[in-house]
Amino acid sequence: CPLCEAKVPDMRCHMGAHILRALCNTPEVGETHPCGFCGRSGRPECAISITVTASSAPTWATRCTYQHTFKYGAVDNGSKNKPCRNLPLKCALC
Repeated sequence: CPLCEAKVPDMRCHMGAHILRALCNTPEVGETHPCGFCGRSGRPECAISITVTASSAPTWATRCTYQHTFKYGAVDNGSKNKPCRNLPLKCALC
C-alpha cells in the first residue's frame, strides 16, 4: 500500500478502509477525490473514466499502478468475506 506500506491481498478493499477513515476526519489519503486504488490525489495517472450504458454494466479505465479488474455486480453487493463496496461511480453532475 502506498499509504501505509502494508502488503495486502486486496488493494481496493484496503484502500476503501483508508478512504472511510478520511471521511470520518481521520485523514490518511489525499484530501480531494482520492484514487480508490492507491488513495493518492491529484495524480494524472489516477484519473478514471467511466462509461455507463443502458444495456450493460459500467466500464472504467485508469492508468493507476494499483488498478485491478473487478465486476461491478459482485462489488456493489459485497459479501461476508469482502464487505467493502469501494467502486468507481459516475458523477451525476459530470
